[in-house]
Amino acid sequence: MLAAPRDSLLSFSLDGVTQENLFFQFSLPFVVRYGRIHAEISAMLRGSPEAGAEEWAVHDFEGFGEIALSEWPDISRVSKIASLIEDHGDAFPLWYTSQDGQNVDVDELEEKFLEQWQGAHDSKEAFADYLLDSTGQLSELPEFARRYFNFESYARDLELSGDYSFVRANGQVYAFSSH
Repeated sequence: MLAAPRDSLLSFSLDGVTQENLFFQFSLPFVVRYGRIHAEISAMLRGSPEAGAEEWAVHDFEGFGEIALSEWPDISRVSKIASLIEDHGDAFPLWYTSQDGQNVDVDELEEKFLEQWQGAHDSKEAFADYLLDSTGQLSELPEFARRYFNFESYARDLELSGDYSFVRANGQVYAFSSH
């Protein structure tokens, strides 16, 4: 399983707040809105044993699949990513890591994901069949002739052309359009 939003936490801590390097830590449920995260960080800093503490860091996170967070991530991006994983499941972190999601503006993440997401399929060939069926490109062929169409070669050509990419995970093939 790649992402487990409902069971996951995002943990923040202060770095080196005293000479003894004590850590003051809190954890948040996976999907928390931007304002609450900032409020919790501010409260953590105010409650620090070191007066005037300003530095915080993310030291542990779960449920983001292969998405890596830095120690000092953009909190609005973290909040948005968590929300999109909650809404779209494993497909979102797979898209994010395979389709250069880190370079998409935070306000455009969901729109770009939905434009490129083509579903989870049993195989690349099953996706090729779905694509041709949904676009009606094979509808004029009689069923007996359709059996001779090479979906494996077509799926390979879709990938080699750069128009589609595939990620195998959880026993399925996740398909993404490049456009």
